[in-house]
Amino acid sequence: MEVVKAPNVKWAQRKDRLLVTVECQNCKEPKLRIENDEKEGCGVLALSGEGTRDGKPCSYGLSLELFGELNKDESKVSVGDRKIVLVLLKSKSGPHWPRLLKAKGKAPQNIKVDWDLYMDSDEEEEQEKKSNFDIGTLDDFSVSGGPLLLSSARLLGLAKLTESLPRLGFTTKPQKFDDPLDKDVHTDSEDSDDEDLPDLVN
Repeated sequence: MEVVKAPNVKWAQRKDRLLVTVECQNCKEPKLRIENDEKEGCGVLALSGEGTRDGKPCSYGLSLELFGELNKDESKVSVGDRKIVLVLLKSKSGPHWPRLLKAKGKAPQNIKVDWDLYMDSDEEEEQEKKSNFDIGTLDDFSVSGGPLLLSSARLLGLAKLTESLPRLGFTTKPQKFDDPLDKDVHTDSEDSDDEDLPDLVN
């Protein structure tokens, strides 16, 4: 049986979690170990199991010492036919880790950044601001005593709401509706809008 000690691993992160994909085919009953090495101050991810590669049986094995500690009780795993996806909660939410592994230097060739899920800290903060936008901070249109006046802060909030509408399934672009009577009104009759109206009689 072919032994694959290091399956390909792709990863991305958020300030509170790691998004890890382990590429291992038909590894339906993997043995996973997620724990913390308190002495070293790092998290440990270990995986082993039987599967296939290029149609041939093989044994998968992986052991990683991570940059920081994990919240193993809140971490999640999903096992598929071609990959195992893990959402590993960090023990503390905070700045992005500078790398996945505890060891400094260039990562092994089988460990790559998952560019499909990659997001830097600035992008994450911007996304959080949009998702946390509270419509309750906007002024009510039914303001008594005069016209509605929006402060600069309110206008900024309204702009954020407008930016969020397409993601919520709405559109901010004006819709064009065909009037079934429009052709008749403007082309079929010469005495429609162009005809002078009679003076009003008092």
